[in-house]
Amino acid sequence: MPGNARAGGLLIAGLSDDEWHIVDDFEDEMYELRRLTLSDGRTGWAYVCGENYALAEDWDMDLFTSRDLVDYVERCLAWRGAR
Repeated sequence: MPGNARAGGLLIAGLSDDEWHIVDDFEDEMYELRRLTLSDGRTGWAYVCGENYALAEDWDMDLFTSRDLVDYVERCLAWRGAR
């Protein structure tokens, strides 16, 4: 991944250890947890999709909602039930 790659996002701070464990459990081997430098100079942790899995186009909320949301919610419910 290029050192100057950019992606929009939301920084969530103050997660408890239990909350981090839940997020870690949810993300699978497709994602790698990396410490990144943010555009304002701060650092933050992000789950980064491996280059072999990354899409060429940016994520689109409208497309996700219309095409993938139902399946995503079903997978989340199945994951939660398996915990």
